[in-house]
Amino acid sequence: MRNGRWIVVAVVLMGWMSVGIAGADEPDGKALYKAHCAICHGVKGVPSPGFARLKSPDFTDKVWQDSHTDAQIQKGVSRGVSGTMMKAFQKDLSPAEITAVVKYLRTLKAAK
Repeated sequence: MRNGRWIVVAVVLMGWMSVGIAGADEPDGKALYKAHCAICHGVKGVPSPGFARLKSPDFTDKVWQDSHTDAQIQKGVSRGVSGTMMKAFQKDLSPAEITAVVKYLRTLKAAK
């Protein structure tokens, strides 16, 4: 019976540890943003005046954030945005990485 309790404890700990490990496998949206997006959209989500004139959005703007769904942003990142300089990243970033970037973009709303 005593060994049975240790098995239960071991199984519970393994499950708990795997949750922590799974989180470590998630892409870093902030790092991906800095590497692929910040040049045009600004490190903190606010584009430089030159890029703003080229229609690069201000990701800290509540109106912009509220008027775009996650699916719309994912599509724009993946396929690019016609009529703008926004290129398609579907060959550069995995779907999980694009999702991580979108999640990070959502944190910029509160930055302003």
